[in-house]
Amino acid sequence: MVQIDIPIAFAVGQMLADAASRQLQTRKPEPYYRTLAITNIYTGLFFAPIPIYFLIDYFGWETTYMYDPERVTRFFVPIVLFTLMLAANLGFWLSNWLIGKGRAMVGRGIYILIWLYSLGWIFGNWPRSTRLGTYAEYHTARETMVRAWDVSRDPFFFILIATLIIFAVPLVLLMRHLRREAAY
Repeated sequence: MVQIDIPIAFAVGQMLADAASRQLQTRKPEPYYRTLAITNIYTGLFFAPIPIYFLIDYFGWETTYMYDPERVTRFFVPIVLFTLMLAANLGFWLSNWLIGKGRAMVGRGIYILIWLYSLGWIFGNWPRSTRLGTYAEYHTARETMVRAWDVSRDPFFFILIATLIIFAVPLVLLMRHLRREAAY
């Protein structure tokens, strides 16, 4: 859901900076640019394509039926892509700045709050976040909409699981790599 994807992109930038906090504390350019590059590569290859896919194939769900696709500019998808990349960079820059000031815990608190907000958004919009269909269906005939877990009518649930794996596995591996790198 685009309302949480952008804050999550910010949190991802923070998490990757946090994973490299020991290297970033040195204030040397090489670890800074390497971690920034990892942030951008991860966001561009593993994170940003997920909300873009959902905007194209499940626009109503991705926007929690708050935006009528007939009234959204055709530049909406590129704007979201740009905003996701910008948010990840802003998250990285904020955490890097906080690490430099010896305030890494503040950055951790921010990204934990973002994750809590995201969970709150999903469950706070229940059952809206579990329905699949169009903006028009949601606002006129909700009872006819497919539930996200009804795999006999739509493969959405399997796609969602696959995208969560595509999101989480590389993120965890990159964070482990950055933490392990700090030990050397």
